[in-house]
Amino acid sequence: TAGTVGPFNPAAALKALEMVQPQVRKCSNAEGAHGAGKVYVTFDPDGTVANTNVAGENFNAAPATRHCIASVFGTVKMHPFAGDKATVLTSFSVPPLSEGTEWKKSPGF
Repeated sequence: TAGTVGPFNPAAALKALEMVQPQVRKCSNAEGAHGAGKVYVTFDPDGTVANTNVAGENFNAAPATRHCIASVFGTVKMHPFAGDKATVLTSFSVPPLSEGTEWKKSPGF
């Protein structure tokens, strides 16, 4: 029936997260953090992201990179679902800052 909200669908959540994974490339910066990592993404029942938690030793000392990664995954939206918040884990990779690419700091840094 129209308007019926089903249970959380982890496969749909992972598919939605997969769609934004290529955008993580933009997170390469002068902090030098790169490589593989994982991110826990918690969805609210309305389908929006409630919280992200970036995991991976490569990113522990790189707050700007962690923030960038969290921002990318925080934009994801999926169909609403019944029940409580739900968390999935997905992986990502940040490439090293390309040689010859100039990283510009934002004003105020």
